Amino acid sequence: VQQMFKFIDDSLLRTSKAEQERKADAAGAPPELQQDEDEEDAEGDEEACRRGLEDAVGSVMEVAPQEFMQCLPECANRLKQWLSVKQQRGLALFLACDLIKHLKDNSVQTWPVFMPAVFQCLGDKDADVRIPAAYAISFAAPPQKIGG
Repeated sequence: VQQMFKFIDDSLLRTSKAEQERKADAAGAPPELQQDEDEEDAEGDEEACRRGLEDAVGSVMEVAPQEFMQCLPECANRLKQWLSVKQQRGLALFLACDLIKHLKDNSVQTWPVFMPAVFQCLGDKDADVRIPAAYAISFAAPPQKIGG
């Protein structure tokens, strides 16, 4: 799990460096030359990389929930870090979804870290944030039996 978080950190660093380079290159360039499709593809690749790595963390939770409990403090730290950066909120919310879905009641200790953001993101204009926020709510409050 630590290695997967390191890979995510590496991806975030690559994205940050690419953004800085893009800003430096764009300074003084005509508007029609400032945006490049290859750069957009690279951003999408990095986002897919991070999402796949987070999904792998969720898979570890699913198959070894008791063993994963020792990773909860690191997950809480990651959630705090990622929720504080707008571009990383979706990643944080997917991690929150996995915590709730796979660890169930054992994840409750981390809820104060992410639940306020979950409710705030329900009304976000960005569907990449709004959708995982809605999933988190659905996992946290499963439907009761009808007529029971």
